[in-house]
Amino acid sequence: MATTHPRGEAPLRLLLLCDGNTCRSPMAEALVRLRSAGMAGMGVEVRSAGLYAVEGAPAARMAREALPEAREELERHRSRPVDAGLAAWADLVLTMTRRQRDEFRRRFPEAAERCLVLAEYATPDGWRAAEEEGVTETLEVADPVGSDAAGYRAVADQLRRLVDRLLERWLRERGSGG
Repeated sequence: MATTHPRGEAPLRLLLLCDGNTCRSPMAEALVRLRSAGMAGMGVEVRSAGLYAVEGAPAARMAREALPEAREELERHRSRPVDAGLAAWADLVLTMTRRQRDEFRRRFPEAAERCLVLAEYATPDGWRAAEEEGVTETLEVADPVGSDAAGYRAVADQLRRLVDRLLERWLRERGSGG
């Protein structure tokens, strides 16, 4: 996948995708928004959606609690299903798992080349090494639904690391012209 931004210096239009759009993708969206706000040279517009989302559901209570720095934003969040309009809007679609990536690519083949797993984009060297060892599940962001507060905190910590790497990569590429 080419990583050069298709619209030059325009903001990156980033779509974060999970299943229900109540835990992982809204947490990642909030983190991207918060962490990119103060970064010089960062141009990003971010949205989130779910492959199987019900329109208008709030972010999960435990997701809000696991990410206190984004609590206010997560309290305003309402879920939405991914559709052709969002797929066309996004310059880059990042999913939490390979299964979600593959399902998005199946549903929206016109956007398939712009869709990767978050860890696949944020840590390409780590992803390749993990694939060679057959352990990419450890880089996927597991669904915390049904877990306790510690499970949600672990997902929040993983998303913080991945979002930081995502933004670092985007800044590097933007600074170098791709």
